[in-house]
Amino acid sequence: MENSFTPSFLSIIAAGFYVMVAIFCGRASAKAQQYRRSWIVLAAVFVLLAASRMLSVEDILRDGLREILRADELYETRRAIQWPIAIIALSVLAMVAGWQAKTFAATQSRRGRIVRLAILATYGMVGLIALRMISLGPIDHFLNGPLKLNWILDMGFSLAVLLASIRYAALPKSGERVRR
Repeated sequence: MENSFTPSFLSIIAAGFYVMVAIFCGRASAKAQQYRRSWIVLAAVFVLLAASRMLSVEDILRDGLREILRADELYETRRAIQWPIAIIALSVLAMVAGWQAKTFAATQSRRGRIVRLAILATYGMVGLIALRMISLGPIDHFLNGPLKLNWILDMGFSLAVLLASIRYAALPKSGERVRR
């Protein structure tokens, strides 16, 4: 199946921003000792997000799912399927966010808190993508309505990871003194 979707200008900008986030996560991983693997995984996630944007993966998957529902003559009753999926997705997102928030609160080191914040923001991004994929009318209206919360959340989560990676890389290495 050939990709007939072309990314919008905003999707191209978002993909570029994701690449920038990935680069800075890579930079943080180079400075990291204890949290190197976390920064590498975060960099990889943002590389995948950039590729997904450029290849319109979400649109292709969403349209593919719609075609499956149409072929099975379930498209008109899709809300009956979407609501439980949305409730499960939101519940899982809430549990993961709660778990990460608890882990964040229990983390004592500045480095650990910065990494936890970046991870929490990345989970937020994954949750946002899941909600976009479910494509339920009220959720779509909430995300794509007049406030454009979809873009605000997308860029906000990405910016949180970017700033966390910049801050992490700027911290002096363990044992180094901060110059005043």
